[in-house]
Amino acid sequence: MQLKLNNVNKAALLRKIEEVKEKPQKSLMQTNLTFTFNPRAKLPISAKVYFENGSCHIPVDIPQILGGKERAPYPIDICNYALAAMHMKTFVNLCTFYNITLEKAKIRSYLHFDYGKLYGEKADKSTTTKFGFILSVFTKEPKEKIEKIHELTKQCSPAIYLAQNKIEIETETLITPNSKAEIKPKKHPLNGIDLEKVENFKEKSNESKDKIWPTILEGEWDCEGKTGHQFSARLFYGNGKYTDLFADERSFLGGESNAPSPVQYFLSSVSSCILVHFILLCTQKKIPIKTLLLETQIDKEFAAEFGLEAIPVIRNLSFHFEIDIDQDQSVCDELVRESLLRCPPVNMIVFSCSTENEIMVNQSFPQTFSFEKDKKCSMM
Repeated sequence: MQLKLNNVNKAALLRKIEEVKEKPQKSLMQTNLTFTFNPRAKLPISAKVYFENGSCHIPVDIPQILGGKERAPYPIDICNYALAAMHMKTFVNLCTFYNITLEKAKIRSYLHFDYGKLYGEKADKSTTTKFGFILSVFTKEPKEKIEKIHELTKQCSPAIYLAQNKIEIETETLITPNSKAEIKPKKHPLNGIDLEKVENFKEKSNESKDKIWPTILEGEWDCEGKTGHQFSARLFYGNGKYTDLFADERSFLGGESNAPSPVQYFLSSVSSCILVHFILLCTQKKIPIKTLLLETQIDKEFAAEFGLEAIPVIRNLSFHFEIDIDQDQSVCDELVRESLLRCPPVNMIVFSCSTENEIMVNQSFPQTFSFEKDKKCSMM
């Protein structure tokens, strides 16, 4: 039977740390994910994610105000979830490493961006207006000890590193006109997008003074290990819809791998967000897409998450596109470039942004957000 602290297999974590100390090259961990767009599917944008004890589909959809149907969470909300899960995982792992027992641990994460810079103007500047975390932890340990762990977390968290440092981004675009898929007749919206709504949103985003799109969520770490996973949060989208997401780290990193890892969710959010903006751009330019595939890889340094070495937490992020589209290479390359900059998480990485970080020891959050209300942008 595995002995756990804070629902983390400490023995597995320590084994990994010792392995990295002996062989520093073992610190580099690569995670890959493939997202696809199939305009004929009920949920056109999705990925199948594999973990040690199973697999699951992660679908996303586009808000109705951007011409979508809101049948699944939006990419930006999954991104906020992934950043919160990565940050919380770093904090809890550090507590476990230093033998600090947590009775309860919650996180409130917020990521706001200026959609006017994404849709109404050229996306050539930072769009993130506010990003940060508030931790609420209950423990019998001294407050000063917890605050020191919190300071260390800010130095080692992949989520904060992504926001504050420019990451090397590599892209490759292949036009693969091999699909036997046929474009749907004109009675179906091009690429499944209601173009009139997209154009209306662009027009309003140019006129609106308040162009902030807020994403807010509250997640919890299962400190007692009762649920079979480590981290969970409820994501609201559409008109009162919601879905519960669960994350669990890989076994050699102290979890049980009963759900996707935080970094897999991050790749899911980035990949799907890029696809969404590629689809929207093509639709605005009246370009039909038969099929679209995006393979994403992130290189992360395990040693940096524990402060073992003064090396980048994230090495690089790479995107490989395979697109069945009747356009030449230069057009596709420009569409990809613009899609990357319009994607809020990639934009945050390219231009960097400051983060706000707060911890509350043995205190609950001061108020409970009405997430269905407070997460909506001013034009919804």
